[in-house]
Amino acid sequence: MIVRAPQSDIPPAAGMPDILVVGHKTQNADIRRRSNDVQPYQVLARRDIRMAQAGTVDELLGKRVSQNTAGLSSAQKPQGSQGSVRSNFNLRGLGMDETLVLIDGRPMPRVPGMKFALAQADVNALSTGALERAEVLTSTAGGIYGPGAMGGVINLVLRRDYRGAEVTATSGLTSRGDGAYRRWDARAGFTPDGGATDVMIAYSRIMSDGLSNGERDYADRTRARKYAGGLPSLYVELPLSSSVNIASIGGTPLTLRAAYGGQALGSSITYLAPQDGRSPGDLGAALSSRAGGLDTGLPSGEGGTGSTLVAAQRSSMLLANLRHRFGSRLEAYLDLIRLSDKGIINYSRSSLTGTLSADDPRNPFEQDIGFVMPAPGLGTKGGTETRTTRVNAGLIVSLADEWKANLDVSLGQVRQLYAVAGRTYGLDALYALYGVPLAGRPALDPFSSAADFNAALADYQVQSSFRFAQVNRMSDGALRIAGPLARLGGGPVTATFLLEQRLEKVRPSRYDALSEPFGMPYGSAVPGFSERIRSAYAELHAPLIDRSSAIVPFRGLELQLAARRDATRARLQSGYLRNVIGAPDGFDSAGRAAITYTVGAKALPVPWLLVRASVATGEQTPPLSELGQTGVLISPIFDPRRGNKVTTTPVDLSVYGKGKITPERAKSFSAGLVLTPLGADGAVFSLDYTHIHRTREVDGRVIGDANYFVYNEAAFPGRVTRLPLSVEDAALGYTGGVITQIDTSYLNTGWTKVDAVDAHLSFPIGTATFGDFVVRGSLTWQPRFTRYIGLDAPAASYVDHSDGVLKWRGNGGIDWVSGPASISLSGQYYGPYRVTSATGSPSYAESVLAQQGRVWVSSQLTFDLAAAYRWELQRSGGLQPRSMDLRFGISDIFDHRPAIDVVGEPGYSIYANPYRRRFELALTLGV
Repeated sequence: MIVRAPQSDIPPAAGMPDILVVGHKTQNADIRRRSNDVQPYQVLARRDIRMAQAGTVDELLGKRVSQNTAGLSSAQKPQGSQGSVRSNFNLRGLGMDETLVLIDGRPMPRVPGMKFALAQADVNALSTGALERAEVLTSTAGGIYGPGAMGGVINLVLRRDYRGAEVTATSGLTSRGDGAYRRWDARAGFTPDGGATDVMIAYSRIMSDGLSNGERDYADRTRARKYAGGLPSLYVELPLSSSVNIASIGGTPLTLRAAYGGQALGSSITYLAPQDGRSPGDLGAALSSRAGGLDTGLPSGEGGTGSTLVAAQRSSMLLANLRHRFGSRLEAYLDLIRLSDKGIINYSRSSLTGTLSADDPRNPFEQDIGFVMPAPGLGTKGGTETRTTRVNAGLIVSLADEWKANLDVSLGQVRQLYAVAGRTYGLDALYALYGVPLAGRPALDPFSSAADFNAALADYQVQSSFRFAQVNRMSDGALRIAGPLARLGGGPVTATFLLEQRLEKVRPSRYDALSEPFGMPYGSAVPGFSERIRSAYAELHAPLIDRSSAIVPFRGLELQLAARRDATRARLQSGYLRNVIGAPDGFDSAGRAAITYTVGAKALPVPWLLVRASVATGEQTPPLSELGQTGVLISPIFDPRRGNKVTTTPVDLSVYGKGKITPERAKSFSAGLVLTPLGADGAVFSLDYTHIHRTREVDGRVIGDANYFVYNEAAFPGRVTRLPLSVEDAALGYTGGVITQIDTSYLNTGWTKVDAVDAHLSFPIGTATFGDFVVRGSLTWQPRFTRYIGLDAPAASYVDHSDGVLKWRGNGGIDWVSGPASISLSGQYYGPYRVTSATGSPSYAESVLAQQGRVWVSSQLTFDLAAAYRWELQRSGGLQPRSMDLRFGISDIFDHRPAIDVVGEPGYSIYANPYRRRFELALTLGV
């Protein structure tokens, strides 16, 4: 029997977890957050999500959350991300590891990395159609959410109140006929016993073809700009093309040998095309005619036009939820989330770079030359697959005096597999290219015909592969208790208490590869590691004064207080450091207990104005990477306090002292206002200022440099340990005793300061004749992102740099709804940015600017259009459809041409949409 879920507009009680208030309609373990809370949350409701026309959660938050500074998605960095299509959220630009991602208020297992890292959880396989809402806090929130919330928190709340069944098919294609996108969604919800038991299951499958470099002109435009401003400074910077591109070493003009015509080319560059003749006369004529030019076109095959521009994606999602009410005071649930993300890429080691001396008989020039030429027929295919599973079960118990308790146990796992395989050339091919082929192997002449060269190169082809899998297993147990403490003038004071323990443990693994030199196999073991966090948390919401109070400035005054203690223990695989450097036991772990808090208040001095302010702190867990990256620079140690005498006494160089690791910490301040001049159901405008100061950032530039710490001993107290100065040594003029230990570990001297202002507008306009309209917009102005890494380095501003954050970023639009019809027009704006990095050397900046031809990569403004219509169908029984929804959308309706950025992997603006104009059609049938 299928029974429709009852609807209710009654909001959950403020300050109590959703799951304890609205029961079976949600699995959200966090307190429901709203845009008019004490802290500046941005909430995307189901309608916002539906109108956004986003294929993934990554795309959704990139379009609608202006504080998300992430530029390129993982799929847009096919080789840099090793073919991963994971989600990538970066609030305020503080880094992915500083943005905490939750599903239904609970942590997901994080993605393991080879260098003792646990990266942000991957949720990109989660269907946007499965979301009830997204709650985003863009300031520090460690006092509520614990470690990892330095830059903010994203809580994705899933739909749980569905009864019935529906199936959706979505298909998309660009206006150029490529980049095909297909998605299937299905969900069903029912109660088999009249409402005591609720069952919900949902499935989604995404198949996206991605793009190849030959399907867009970004690489050609990048090359044309890169080489328009002059010659490459090094021959290794010559472009790979279908031709042999040539440059003299040292930049001297080229002159052909007499056998090839003897002409002076008057330039240091030229090229030889595949169709050019290879007789001395033809060769000389071709090289002379192309003097001063380079072939900048992409070669064919997987090293050029067939290489991946945007990774193909194969993703799936499975959600299942079972809840049963045992009377009025006890409820039990079982919940499953299974996500799978797989990226597929093609690439190739398809170029040969070499040099020929002036006396090499194969060299047609009188000068030493360098060259770059294609190596066709070679290619590698593969990518990264990330599978995430979380199962949680729990009980909800109604206690006395409206208090409730929730016991929740979660088990989760992430398995990440990076695997590629293909064919490449071995190291012996380079020997042959330099004129010394191994016995029995053919010679390689870059100036022979393309057919002869490729036939000879085929003899050097070898298999290549790489495979690396890691598994992270998570267990989490939590006890939540919430309820009213008292009643004050503004309403009930509610409190939420939490006790939790989370353990993530990455199993030992290994990588195996078939290496490029000679195709020989190799591999290595990768040690495991773990992180355990024990937490205690309390949050209090106290409405102190009624909204109608005579104390006008403090009407509606409400306090929010939260405090949290997190005791963390990070540990490497037992014995790892002992086996690597002989470190004693205990150096392979670090622990720390941190107390963080959130304090804030809001008030309604007038009915249409809400003012709010809050202060919050946060702290990261001890960084495992610092425990694992152990090494000492072994060199003579000169002691300036002992006449620069070389220290000969055995010195214990403590690289990572036991328990010495100090994690980063942040403190934020937010203040703002919310205007509702037309009442609670009218226009809403909010303006919030946020300041974040992150301290104790790691500086690893002098790690392991014992002499640096000895010569700067006064600046780093406690880093150098000495014996007491003896009378004999003092008589010699020494000012320090014999060194017994030098701590050369990381310095925690860096800091980052962020200032930002966020504005949000939602203006509903209802009409009796033309339907209902909503004008909306979000704009972020971030004038400050300054970072100091320590020592003598100057503080640097990262605002509007390619490796930093944009000063201006925003989105907006207008939505129209009239009965079963709806139309949405949305726009996204990204400000300009400098092509140079914030901390690059002057010479590097000069080189980049010479290639780009200008300082700025231009801003961009794109628009999307979405329309939908719903038909309620007449049913005669059975499984006949009860409704049908048709949705049509156009992304980037004006087909914006991305600006060129010569730095980095893709060759276009890091905030651009590489697909350009794309159409999407979706059909939903409800049963």
